[in-house]
Amino acid sequence: MVEVGPEEIREVAELVAHDLLATLDWPPERAMLFARERAQEVAESLNRNQDDDDEDSVPPHYFAFCVAEEAQLVVHDYQWDTSWPTCPNHPHPMWLRSGDHPLVWRCRNEGAVAPLGGLPDGPVSKDASS
Repeated sequence: MVEVGPEEIREVAELVAHDLLATLDWPPERAMLFARERAQEVAESLNRNQDDDDEDSVPPHYFAFCVAEEAQLVVHDYQWDTSWPTCPNHPHPMWLRSGDHPLVWRCRNEGAVAPLGGLPDGPVSKDASS
């Protein structure tokens, strides 16, 4: 069994933290801590659920998808921003698809907007100040 390791956790946390910083009015420390916590939780869950005889590692894009999805779920559930990350052209959230590689934030109406970790700087969400 090959586990999700510290390097993958760091890399994915940085991608998610970038998108949080680019779109929410959060201090960098909050965004990075939040992203690291989500990445660590997801890594522990994936590592715990791998079969002992499974020689394949968790695909990096799947781990990243799970971390971003978990971050989005928490941001929505705590109502810090119920449309994070907001589509720049519509008042709804964008979503990732697990089958995309590389992962891309998508508008449900127009398709691909930006890669995970590549959202443009500047708050795009109206209720992002919490």
